[in-house]
Amino acid sequence: MGQFITQPTQALFFAFLLFVSCLLCTGSRLDVKADHNENGKDKDSVGIGPVIKPETMVVITNYLPNNQSLTLHCKSKDDDLGVHVLPPNGGSFRWLFRMNFWHTTLYFCSLNWSNGAVVFDAYSAKRDYNKRCNFDCDWNVFEDGIHGYTDRGGNDLNIPWNKPSTK
Repeated sequence: MGQFITQPTQALFFAFLLFVSCLLCTGSRLDVKADHNENGKDKDSVGIGPVIKPETMVVITNYLPNNQSLTLHCKSKDDDLGVHVLPPNGGSFRWLFRMNFWHTTLYFCSLNWSNGAVVFDAYSAKRDYNKRCNFDCDWNVFEDGIHGYTDRGGNDLNIPWNKPSTK
């Protein structure tokens, strides 16, 4: 019996498999920065992942009153970004990532301070992709809650604090 698949067909099939493999590997977290050390320089920076889809950056900034620090913990199904304590007056935490092939990327965060706590979706492809923040998702933390901003800078989401129980 002769060969049914020619060499050019095999090469095209291999190239197609390589292309699909690259697409499936695009959901990696690329860069994490915590701008919360005393001298104002980036404290942490981790870089990984391929460069195919555009990057999205999420930034959470502490504007709590009375010199209150903010504790946050952000993660996705695949990446745990760790626990960070943001100092008052503009301390921030940011990370860059590329959305996964299926457009199901979700990063959620728990935020805590002395007067409240909340868990919220910092980035949800279902809510944010091609709608509110393709490239920059900014969250400012205030006494009344977390305020979300679009790529264009407008405040469009406000998430109130869950007040601590008084047992």
